[in-house]
Amino acid sequence: MNINDTYRKVVIFGTTRGLGKAFLNYISENTKNIIEINRNDWRVLGSIQGLKSKISKASLVICNSHLGFQTSNLIYELSDYFSGSATTIIVIGSVTSDVVKDQPNIYNIEKKTIENTVKQLQLYSSKPQIILVKPGWIDSEMIKNNTRARKSNKMEPNNLVSYIMSTIEESLKRKFNLKSISIDNFN
Repeated sequence: MNINDTYRKVVIFGTTRGLGKAFLNYISENTKNIIEINRNDWRVLGSIQGLKSKISKASLVICNSHLGFQTSNLIYELSDYFSGSATTIIVIGSVTSDVVKDQPNIYNIEKKTIENTVKQLQLYSSKPQIILVKPGWIDSEMIKNNTRARKSNKMEPNNLVSYIMSTIEESLKRKFNLKSISIDNFN
């Protein structure tokens, strides 16, 4: 696949800070045809129905939204909308979905739900290609008050996105059906 085809039209959900902003920075080096969709856009519309004109003909969709359990609905709707197309959908999960804690944690449960949604959709079809990315601790606002995270070695968002995208770009060039990337940090 030609790398220019990958960046023909890019839709990014969740670009205001952290990892989403890093994706926006990286992708803006490859194209100016970027559609940003943030939480307020989603809250107003409640589904992709009102976003179809914005997301139509997207070659790459990055789902970095933090909408709780609604994120799984978003992923399902995106998969259905782009069914049969050559669109690549990158979904941001978390390695925390695999962590057992001493008490239930809603964030972990939400991320495990996202992971299971992606796996079910991947079993159904390879078009659109859906890639689950599961990073560890990221140096971002979201974890600044987390005591465990403060003690951890955190990944810098721009470096992480550069690694993620170079891996995905290479897999697309080679026509590999990449399904997931798990990246944890050394502590």
